[in-house]
Amino acid sequence: MDKLYLSMPERAYVSPLSSIVKTSLVAAIHLGFLAWALHASGVIKHQTLALPMKLVTVMIAAPNQSATPETLPKPSAPVLHQAAIALPLLPASEHKLTAEAAPSVTPAVVTAASATPSNAVVSHQAVATAPASEQRSEASFDAAYLNNPAPAYPLISRRQGESGKVLLLVQVTPHGTAAQVEIKQSCGFPRLDEAALEAVRKWHFVPARHGDVAVAASVVVPLSFKLNS
Repeated sequence: MDKLYLSMPERAYVSPLSSIVKTSLVAAIHLGFLAWALHASGVIKHQTLALPMKLVTVMIAAPNQSATPETLPKPSAPVLHQAAIALPLLPASEHKLTAEAAPSVTPAVVTAASATPSNAVVSHQAVATAPASEQRSEASFDAAYLNNPAPAYPLISRRQGESGKVLLLVQVTPHGTAAQVEIKQSCGFPRLDEAALEAVRKWHFVPARHGDVAVAASVVVPLSFKLNS
């Protein structure tokens, strides 16, 4: 009878180390799954640990005041000291001579004082006599010997009834002539003013005098124009 031979598949060789690693991985997976399940069910709760806080105070030292530059004192003004001059002491004999000679100076002072009134009298006499030699007289125009003609009355002014009084300011030279004639106050009619100016420019005057010397001066000449004259 034929013998039957059954061939059995050969098992692969498995290293013991690899089986341990696989077993460890499977166990780790199961443990992780178990921990997740417990956490989800509230069995395991995370506790938050509160770490104590420490306050750190940093002290900053102030700058040293001694390091700041010192303020230099202002230079004081120099004090001037007056040197005392020592005068030599005179001997006792010299003091005696000086004391005895002092009374002789007194008459000179009295003489000088007595001379003052005489000088004052002379000065007073000079002042008193000065006005007599420097008397002043004003210039004039109305002396009879001057024969100054009156201004001509313009015919047109007579016909139109113009009349009035003109005041002229005349600068008289030391020779008695009119250096300048100008209207001080108008009569209101130019023709009469011009007639007065034309006549007075030709007049002669008595010059002003300062003592015995003739000087230049000014005088006011009034002229009236009247229709009934």
